[in-house]
Amino acid sequence: MALQKLNIRDFTGGIGTVGEKKDIANSCRFLKNLNIHEDPSYVTLARKATKVSGTTVDGLVHWMEDASPWATDRYFFAVNGDVYKETEAGVWSDVFTAAGSDGEGLKVFDDYLYYAARRTIGRYGILSGTPAHSADFLSDGTTNLDQSADGTGATDYTPPIAINEGATHRNTITPTRDPIENIVINVDVVGTGDWTLTLHDSNNKTIGSKTIANGSMSTGDVTFTFASPLRVVIDNQYHYHVTSTVADGGVDTGEDEDLEASYFLEHNGILINTKFHQMEEFLNFLVILNERYIAKWDQATYEPNFITLAAGYEARTLAKFNEFLVIGAFKGKNVQGAEEARLYFWDGIETTFNYFTDCKVGGPNALINSEGNLTGVYGSDGSMYLGNEPFQKIVDGVPKLTKGKYVKVAPGAITNYKGRTLVGIAYSNDDGTNFENGVYEYGHQHEQIPQSFSFPFTISTGNTKSTNIWIGMVKTVGDDLYISWRDSDGATYGVDKIALGDDASASGLWESLIFDGGDPDKYMLPMNLVITFEPLTAGQSVTPKYKLDRAASFTTGTAASTVGDTRVECPIYTRCKELEVGFNLASTSNTFIKVTSVKLEYDDLAEEGLE
Repeated sequence: MALQKLNIRDFTGGIGTVGEKKDIANSCRFLKNLNIHEDPSYVTLARKATKVSGTTVDGLVHWMEDASPWATDRYFFAVNGDVYKETEAGVWSDVFTAAGSDGEGLKVFDDYLYYAARRTIGRYGILSGTPAHSADFLSDGTTNLDQSADGTGATDYTPPIAINEGATHRNTITPTRDPIENIVINVDVVGTGDWTLTLHDSNNKTIGSKTIANGSMSTGDVTFTFASPLRVVIDNQYHYHVTSTVADGGVDTGEDEDLEASYFLEHNGILINTKFHQMEEFLNFLVILNERYIAKWDQATYEPNFITLAAGYEARTLAKFNEFLVIGAFKGKNVQGAEEARLYFWDGIETTFNYFTDCKVGGPNALINSEGNLTGVYGSDGSMYLGNEPFQKIVDGVPKLTKGKYVKVAPGAITNYKGRTLVGIAYSNDDGTNFENGVYEYGHQHEQIPQSFSFPFTISTGNTKSTNIWIGMVKTVGDDLYISWRDSDGATYGVDKIALGDDASASGLWESLIFDGGDPDKYMLPMNLVITFEPLTAGQSVTPKYKLDRAASFTTGTAASTVGDTRVECPIYTRCKELEVGFNLASTSNTFIKVTSVKLEYDDLAEEGLE
């Protein structure tokens, strides 16, 4: 008999994501609701998340903004279009509902709260006074006016029944913005027919049309608003036709019976309809992601297409990094199955991006500047990388995710917290059996300790395994951490808060990597598992556990729960080739248990030569 000891006294390696047996030093296979960054000499329970939104929040929150320095309120924007407010006293209310919005973007800028809906931008302010809500304030007929022409006084142009491509039956326009929201013409005579305005490209291909029934027509300016804004190529030539079902009526024009010389106004759309329009303040202006464009608003001029990305790319996420704004974009149906992906770098001064790098690691889900490093979640398995080309992988996929399954991360579900990076995983997933949803953490306590990955926070309901659980937003303000979620029933929503000085989580667990004694095909005899900890107080318990030869579940020993206990033993005495050990913590008093070591005594059976 050769007695051996395995002694684990350092838990700062967190969760290993590379191998089930070998990973970074001091790592484990999985941990939950534990704080590994308080002190290298022990591991303790993390602080618990507490729901603070009550019954007010009834949609998944995508974004959160603090109103400082103009006010002490905090605002939250949900997928149902609701904008919620939390006062400094912790009182929640539903401030207003943004029509036509799925919670695409939110930002406090220059004493206003700006929000992006699917196709418009609204604002609420001034925050330092008595705020008023202004929906779609940029569609004022002036800010969104792309181009126009005068032409009045001549014999009216009579709309024909069918489109005629003759020179006098078209009006040529060259859009400087994408998309076209509507076209306004001036009507002198309504006539008796229904009117249709049709936009063609230079090859006479129909881009879109709008029909107005005769009963809704009038003289003067008549606006033809397309059901969906028409996508155009900026600076390419287009033309429109006006037709009538009866071939009567008249369009005001400057040359007899010539539509080309007629009066018109062409208004651009504010935003292109897409899932996210993340916003950021940069160099004293507001930046809004706008599908393949970067929009810019400086309180005077709105440019929806200030920066143009390559055709087919959609901007999903952004982060400030050094002197640049970095935009993560993907090409394809969605970020999960991106065909190609890029990081665009823009200094805010040039009229185009400064440069880009291709992402060979997958589509960018979310980006942040953390400790001077560009940190991001890429692809469909929760992998995290530092920098750009060359990318440095720091997390090789989220733990417990079944092979072939996916997770996505919302662009607002990444934040810095006490010098570490927190990520809410997942915004959606298709693994309701093994993967655990919640807030994961990458970082370290001190620069002399290696960076590691852990799972410190679950949502306040305690649920983690379900494809219905979604994490929409993770955001810190000072020492306060906010987490938005949808629960496993797919219908319950909330916002949790973790504040400095909050109580401990009610439970936690730690599970080791697989141990095989150096030979996975040779038997060993684990004898005694010992967990040591600081003296227990009322309501605390520590339960040892082990798993032999990849069993489906852990076998638990007798818990230590007596006040003053400092160790618990668990006899095993069963031969095996592979072994996992660990412990479960429970604290009904929500006080912090501190585990100092995991010790395993085993016989390597070297003298018996058993294999």
